[in-house]
Amino acid sequence: MSTKSNHVLGRIELARRSLTVGLGALLIAPAALAEDNATSAPEAADLKPVVITGSNIPTAESETASPVSIYTAEKIAKMGVTDVSQLMQRLPITSNGGLNGNNGGTGFAEGGTGVSLRGLGLNATLVLLNGRRVAPFGYADGGTITFVNLNSLPLAAIERIEILREGASAIYGADAVAGVINVITKKNFDGLEINARYGNTFSSDMGEQKYSLTYGTHTKDEKTSVLLLADYLKRNSFFNRDRAFSGNTDLTGIGGYNLGSSFGFPGRFLVPRTAPGLVGTPFEAPTGTRTLVPPRGTDGFAAPGDYHRYNANPTNSALDSDAYNFLQHSQATPDSERYGIFGQIEHQLFGEKMVAFGTFQARRDLEHVELAPVPIDFAGNGSGLGIPLGTVVDKNGYKIHGNQLTIPVSNPFNPFGADLTGGRYRLVEAGNRTYDTTSHTYDFVAGLKGDVAESGRLSYETAINYSRSEDNRFSTEIGVNNLQAALNDLNPATSLNVFGGPNFHNNAATIEGLKVRTTHLANTQIASWDGRIFGELDTPVLKAGKFGYAAGTEYREERFNDLPDELSRAGAIAGSSPSRSDKGSRSVNAAFVEGRIPITSPDWNVPGLYRLEIKATGRLDSYSDFGQSIVPLIGVAWRPINDDLLLRASYGQSFRPPSLRQLYAGPQDALTGSAISDPLRPDDPPQAQVPIVTSGNTKLRPETSDAWSAGIVFTPKQVTGLRLEAQWLQIKRKNEINTFSQTLPSLSALAAEKGHYTRGPSDGSPGALIDPESGTLAGPLISLADDYTNVGSTITDSVDFGITYELATETAGTWTFGLEVTHTLSFREEFVAGDGYTEFISTVTSFDGFPAWKAIGEVTWEYRKLTLGAIAYFRDGMDYPDVQKNQTDHVNSYLTFDLRASYRLPYNAKITVGIVNLLDTDPPRYIGEQGQAYLSTVDNPFGRSYYMELSKKF
Repeated sequence: MSTKSNHVLGRIELARRSLTVGLGALLIAPAALAEDNATSAPEAADLKPVVITGSNIPTAESETASPVSIYTAEKIAKMGVTDVSQLMQRLPITSNGGLNGNNGGTGFAEGGTGVSLRGLGLNATLVLLNGRRVAPFGYADGGTITFVNLNSLPLAAIERIEILREGASAIYGADAVAGVINVITKKNFDGLEINARYGNTFSSDMGEQKYSLTYGTHTKDEKTSVLLLADYLKRNSFFNRDRAFSGNTDLTGIGGYNLGSSFGFPGRFLVPRTAPGLVGTPFEAPTGTRTLVPPRGTDGFAAPGDYHRYNANPTNSALDSDAYNFLQHSQATPDSERYGIFGQIEHQLFGEKMVAFGTFQARRDLEHVELAPVPIDFAGNGSGLGIPLGTVVDKNGYKIHGNQLTIPVSNPFNPFGADLTGGRYRLVEAGNRTYDTTSHTYDFVAGLKGDVAESGRLSYETAINYSRSEDNRFSTEIGVNNLQAALNDLNPATSLNVFGGPNFHNNAATIEGLKVRTTHLANTQIASWDGRIFGELDTPVLKAGKFGYAAGTEYREERFNDLPDELSRAGAIAGSSPSRSDKGSRSVNAAFVEGRIPITSPDWNVPGLYRLEIKATGRLDSYSDFGQSIVPLIGVAWRPINDDLLLRASYGQSFRPPSLRQLYAGPQDALTGSAISDPLRPDDPPQAQVPIVTSGNTKLRPETSDAWSAGIVFTPKQVTGLRLEAQWLQIKRKNEINTFSQTLPSLSALAAEKGHYTRGPSDGSPGALIDPESGTLAGPLISLADDYTNVGSTITDSVDFGITYELATETAGTWTFGLEVTHTLSFREEFVAGDGYTEFISTVTSFDGFPAWKAIGEVTWEYRKLTLGAIAYFRDGMDYPDVQKNQTDHVNSYLTFDLRASYRLPYNAKITVGIVNLLDTDPPRYIGEQGQAYLSTVDNPFGRSYYMELSKKF
């Protein structure tokens, strides 16, 4: 074992021993004080103290120093959602950077949904289940961004969701940069309840059915309680073609462009100038190649002279565009089938002094994603571009499998009399690509808790937690070896004809023989033990109230395995770069202390200091792979006049460690998206696409953040049921993890950075400069290396507003009004330290939107057995650049309304009906780079829909 490892282990052991001593002292001292003060202990509060997200100290206060939004099961039901993902998309605090079901199956994490608070990304929001971590989704967005799959959280079992709207690593450790979402499940439930729901859109068949069964009971002596729940959801897919505005990539009719794919049907072919078939045609020329497309109505036997040059945007309206409308086949949302069981048990071993508890859940989630038929680039994909199929090239110790295809001159349908090794083609006859992702999630918690001393002076809780996500993706793809074999076939009856179009049909057996079934297995797991003590003590000196305290420790192990099949690893799948096989693990030791310190009380009768308390928290996390992180959090809760008015403020630090993939991922090769000019060979022409390899970096440091917040809460007793809130928050994140190229002015600059390129031997090229690695004249560039590094920072400022008012009348029922607003004042990013910040608020960039305003408002009326409700959702408009027109365009704001009605029937039954998007408002037009004519990462295309729900309790 290395000296460094011994040093790290020594620090862990020191932290563990220190914590043990501290816990022992805290266990003894409160118990002794409880004995001394037993006769003078005050009466228990009317409200039983509970732990609210953002603190480990129970409290009976409805408002604390930390801003927490609470969404009860009843409130969630009013929003008409059927899963946690839909709920999160509707909340004003969530912004761009999330991953929803409306992604058309793009990205690396098909089948998963995640949430981003404040727009800071999936991995900056900590998601908990009953206050404990759950394993992330097996597949990472973008290959490295890990997140908790919201589809794995059982909505039917939820009692409430608490969202902490500030950084909280001092309380919960890693990843709580933008905040914490704590999903809290039902506990106290007696009887049997059955729920059934059906809904659909008016525009297409996106039928959705959902069922749940909940059973809860207590023993006669109230010592044991049991809760069991089973649920099932089935939802049909929604295709882009189901709405007129989202089914066509040609946006020229609404002022945009044709954003169709250059992989067309018919295809386009690079024909060398020496091809005999070009002689005597308009395409015969002394130099270069020709990108030619057969006529659309061809049967695959068109003469070369009848071909035309590739044209995506013909000026003559009578001509068809050669760009392919991939939206006619792709999904907007996948088919979904989810079901699972959830259970919870508590048993008093020694009354309230020792209670054994446990929870478990097992869920299965099947997501069926369809993409448009496979695009085939005959020149190859990824680093295998330009390397003949079957050839393996060793580049600096890294083996690259060639995947360039050849349409041989012997192909019965090749009219050009020459081998073709370039071009693009859409294999429409093979049908859509399909991806079936099956996710199994398992969560188990078992522990003990209890009250050592009376009146909440000393309590404890300890538990073991095991969480696992097993994800299997099965896909139907086109194998490049099968494809090449079909192109080489000399028999016209069975050979593959790629020169045809919609009027030609290849042999069905030939097409079927191209297909391969691939698998991609991944799993993640978290195993942990935690223990904490907490309670309250009198403050005999200050006599300002009770001092709340908590202290605890945690040990956690995290693992992931990612295993694509052999075909995927070898790059033998058409249209795909090679996939890597990765795995990694680490362990974490943590300790925390927290105190809630009362400074003044009403008994003091000091003007302006009615009640003042300070919350202070500190946490130490020691990681086996990068070392330690120590973060503080301090908050102030000040009630200057009475309990009606609360002023609060806080400062805290948070951190996000590099993900296991960012640390340990093996080399992943791709191609640069644009031409590369070699800075060490300035006289060379730009290389069209250069292989670029991205690998993990074990020297990464954690991302860190500072968060400041200040707010006001007003709940006047004179107006029963009214609550007003305003909360400002600023988060500054530093040392952001990104690829090394983000530190450079351009991707081309990598070619001059030592350790970030591979070159061939010097060839005496004129103008070549000295290679800083070899000290000789730079040879031709072979590949680039763009590893992960810590670079850049982000600053975001936002204000949350909230208004709720409940008006109970004797004759007109009860009225409830609510409004939640998030106003993002600024979202600035600095990609390279010292280069200055770029403002993104009210703009659309990289498919995501940064709206300045998001809001949700509701009105509910309850009268006897009837409940009526209306909800409005609002998103502000945004600008985006129109590069081709050299102007700024605008995507308008979006406002929709939902209605809901419930009626309590006899025999404990209830029926609910609802209309979503009552006015059938289409999402605003967006003619940017997506193609669907709406901003699919922010808005949805479903239009008006309805649902009906029936529940019965026995």
